[in-house]
Amino acid sequence: MIIDKAVALSKEFPDGSVIKYAFSAIIEIGIVNEGIGADDEAAERYFEDALLRYAYYFPTIIPLIQRWLPRVASADPRVEQRVESRVLKLLDRSFALAQSDNIVWCIYYLLQLSAQAQEDLPERCLETNDPVVVLMGYVYAKKRKRPLRVFSDWATRFKDELKEGRLTEYDVDRVWLPLYQLFFDGVIEEPPYVMGDDNSVFTALKEGGVSFIDFDHEDFGRRASNYAAKIFGDLPFKMSIPIQPG
Repeated sequence: MIIDKAVALSKEFPDGSVIKYAFSAIIEIGIVNEGIGADDEAAERYFEDALLRYAYYFPTIIPLIQRWLPRVASADPRVEQRVESRVLKLLDRSFALAQSDNIVWCIYYLLQLSAQAQEDLPERCLETNDPVVVLMGYVYAKKRKRPLRVFSDWATRFKDELKEGRLTEYDVDRVWLPLYQLFFDGVIEEPPYVMGDDNSVFTALKEGGVSFIDFDHEDFGRRASNYAAKIFGDLPFKMSIPIQPG
């Protein structure tokens, strides 16, 4: 079996590249054949178990779940619940190991499943102070209709601590992305912080309709961000808009 062989080889090549290649190849074959084992339910279940189990030990394959997940999203609700439980375990491990990219992937998967809202997930994201994780926690909170007060309080803390000298402008600048998105969406009323003596940058971006999240994307299903959609097309994340000087 190719998965068993890849696991064995991973002892010699522990960076995860071998097992990532193996799972990627199986998923590609499955996409072409519209199933891992055609109509073989046992093969599908074996692959599901292997992918989610080895993702726990080889985080490099967590992004591959995205290519397989659409088959689950339209499956029996019991299958979704089973997969949700495994994704939550991956999420916990990613938090424990401070793997920001995998935290984002896991939350993205939860948004595509009919998962019950995780009450403490926004707070866990905020505790990382990682800008992309915080932004994804905010997306999750909006999608699951959770209170957004924790995000406005978080933004206020940065502003207050900067004013009191407990933080530097660099500390605040690290998280400008979620701070700006909160400002754009009206979660906070004022620009998140002043860049020198000028706070016109965030105001100009907002007036121009620049959003870094497309809440109208089918994976999110919230408010439209037409400006982002026109520029970037069919992507839920609008992470980089070049701003020309002058």
